[in-house]
Amino acid sequence: MQNGSLMKTERRNGQSVWEFRWRDRTSGRAVYRRIVLGTTQQFATAIEARETIAEIILEMNVNDLRSQMSRRPRRNHTATFKAKVALAAIKGEKTLTELAEEFDCRPFCQSVAK
Repeated sequence: MQNGSLMKTERRNGQSVWEFRWRDRTSGRAVYRRIVLGTTQQFATAIEARETIAEIILEMNVNDLRSQMSRRPRRNHTATFKAKVALAAIKGEKTLTELAEEFDCRPFCQSVAK
């Protein structure tokens, strides 16, 4: 994913403008693109100029695999589940890796429970 870059540049006529620059990789190789968003009188701060390019950034990243990947939702374990994991870890009959596989959680969780 890319965010592009926002720059304030000065034109030959002395007027300062906000430019948005990014790399377009739709053709297989990187092509550098830029558009003029507006003058510094239209957008006084970089934050105001950045708000206008939100749709452009979404469009740039629509085909990016990283933006299409869904994250695993965060799991909230119940107190009962945590107690089971803690008791199994305290017994010491299995390694942390084996406990992680059995309870489907990270080995770090059990080491904290000990």
